[in-house]
Amino acid sequence: MLQMLSKAQSAKVIVFSGASEMVQLVREHYRNPQNVNSWSRGVFKSAGWIGRKVDSWEHLEQLMDSPWTEGLAAIARMKGQLADAQLEEPTSVSRRHQWNEEDGELSVDRFMDNNDSYYRRPVKSRRKAPKIISITCAIGGHCGETAEALFWRSAGMITACRLLEDAGYSCEINLYFRSLRTYTDYEYPNSFVSLPAKEAGQELDEQVLVNCMSTWFFRTVGISCLELSGTCTQGHGAPYPYPKEFFDMVGMGQGCVPLEFASGVRDLKSAVEGVKQILQRVEEGNSSD
Repeated sequence: MLQMLSKAQSAKVIVFSGASEMVQLVREHYRNPQNVNSWSRGVFKSAGWIGRKVDSWEHLEQLMDSPWTEGLAAIARMKGQLADAQLEEPTSVSRRHQWNEEDGELSVDRFMDNNDSYYRRPVKSRRKAPKIISITCAIGGHCGETAEALFWRSAGMITACRLLEDAGYSCEINLYFRSLRTYTDYEYPNSFVSLPAKEAGQELDEQVLVNCMSTWFFRTVGISCLELSGTCTQGHGAPYPYPKEFFDMVGMGQGCVPLEFASGVRDLKSAVEGVKQILQRVEEGNSSD
């Protein structure tokens, strides 16, 4: 875990290496009796709000290593809705100079040598080439939203990456969540948490992604990890729009084509539309290179 401070946003910026690190650190934190509080004692008591029945931290670790049937079924439904989606293979454009007889930059030497092709101009050539797409997505959300509604955004993101990788792109997935008034700390009351879910070139494991991007993961481990960095307010803050500064601080999407998955996704229909928007933007970027 890496922690930084953003004076401009009055925020603690917390970066994890992955979901496993988050689970381990949270478990260790609550093993200390001094860290046990009303939140930790009641975190598993509302299966409906969490989105799944979880009995304990030990049980949660077991669930993280097992297929979540409902989540995988949501991905399958989305794939069915997008069965006709087609993407061209990623390409890159190279530029080279070509000699001709009509126009371009005049070469005096070639002209004096009586070479008919004494004009030089740049030309583009397009070829198939791998391209890295970095998709960022906010997990979790307002406490009043249902667990199912919050998960559709994650389901859409996983489906978009599957379609892109099947077409020949290489995807990385970065997750984040942010809240206002997370801490009682007067100087740094806000928070921004980020973690990589998939690296470019890494195999897309839908079971692993569905679990770490689920509402039940966010509403147990995600919220609890905020307590690793200070004394939290009773509600652990409220969601708020992210400033780009946070992405720059944690290095999200550096050297990649960055895309943000639609934040307004709340059901199957809007998730499918969100995926279509991602695919369209990738296609537009590929054709305009």
